[in-house]
Amino acid sequence: MYANGHKSYVDPMTDFKVGDKGVYPGQGVVDVTGIEEKTVKDYTARFYLLSIEGTTKKIMVPVDNADACGLRAVAAKKEADEIFELLREKSHTKRKSSEPWNRRHRAFVDLIRTGELKNAALVLREIYRDKANNQDLTCG
Repeated sequence: MYANGHKSYVDPMTDFKVGDKGVYPGQGVVDVTGIEEKTVKDYTARFYLLSIEGTTKKIMVPVDNADACGLRAVAAKKEADEIFELLREKSHTKRKSSEPWNRRHRAFVDLIRTGELKNAALVLREIYRDKANNQDLTCG
């Protein structure tokens, strides 16, 4: 059984079904609670109805635009193991102590916005590395 609870792996590029779990950037794990067709003016589209776990928030994501929005399947065990290995590795990034915090912040946000699990893990690793080296995270 895979991380998404199914017997077969749900590829990030495939459709979700009601009852599937996914990950939505900036929100976390979501449950697909429905798929509805909505019409706004002359445009009709199908939407995933998502419920964010641990909250009462609901999100509607166009089915045709789900990949571009960053909605993806929950990571399979193999991918999760690779992420943990990445977190254990030492950072190879050389950073000037004079680099402004806002430049680091912008780079981190850009990485996170890709929706790639590996990029989010890189950001986490770099922040912990800065903290371990007593590098001030808020000053340049």
